[in-house]
Amino acid sequence: MRRTIAILAVAVLLVTAGCTALAPGDDPDATPTEPTDTPATEPGETDDESAAEEQPWIEDGELDADALEGAHIEAVMDAGSFTVASEIATSHDGEDHPIPWFENQTLDTAWNLEHERQLFDNEFRDTPEQLTLYTEGDTMYVREIAGDDTQYSVDSIDRSTDEFTAEMRSDARTGTGAISEWSFTFEETQQCGELTCYQFTGTDFEGDRDVPGTVTDGEATLVVDERGIIRELTQEFDGETDGQDVHVVETSEYLEVGETTLPEPAWVEDAREEDGDSD
Repeated sequence: MRRTIAILAVAVLLVTAGCTALAPGDDPDATPTEPTDTPATEPGETDDESAAEEQPWIEDGELDADALEGAHIEAVMDAGSFTVASEIATSHDGEDHPIPWFENQTLDTAWNLEHERQLFDNEFRDTPEQLTLYTEGDTMYVREIAGDDTQYSVDSIDRSTDEFTAEMRSDARTGTGAISEWSFTFEETQQCGELTCYQFTGTDFEGDRDVPGTVTDGEATLVVDERGIIRELTQEFDGETDGQDVHVVETSEYLEVGETTLPEPAWVEDAREEDGDSD
């Protein structure tokens, strides 16, 4: 049952802008002094546009995908931990699903560099089936659920800290390639807690896909915070696969960046007990 899926995921954030007021002079008869401060925005330019131009991965209102990918990966790795929550929702017009096909599913991955902890949780909603892996140090715990049947295993893994870091970096990169497949245009800023987020809209899809095999219509929304972290990416496709009309929505979010601790899941104790019984 060990099926996995790599889909992307993506981001949101926002920053606040301040303004300065000039106080009048002490002399009530004095001629008011004209402000000499440089305006926050150029004539005809909005506050959102001004904020966007401060980011190196926005150029003339368009997203620089390569620059954003680099900023995202470095910011996430510097934070030392993160969670990626992804979901695929699909529908088709035939009785049997076309081939190839994405099942309705969720995929959560999480990393904590300090304690070398990792979580992988892939749930197929239509079957139902679920595969969950939790690693800490040199031990991997596995839980596989198929209907009413649940199985556990415990395995030793030989992985250095450098190898763990490399795999974590690879997961931080997962999905960022999708941003280069759209022509993203900056739309607006929005407040995300204490951060400024930049929202983009993509309407022209320029990539290759298996599902839908032929894209007839698509759109995407991307939210990036001021650190360059892709906080949310939603991609929606209509098209044809294996002679059927299909609709696919893929959503990914980077969550708890720098705050993912990954405590041991409760089911790990069941895995230890079952592994001990099998010795």
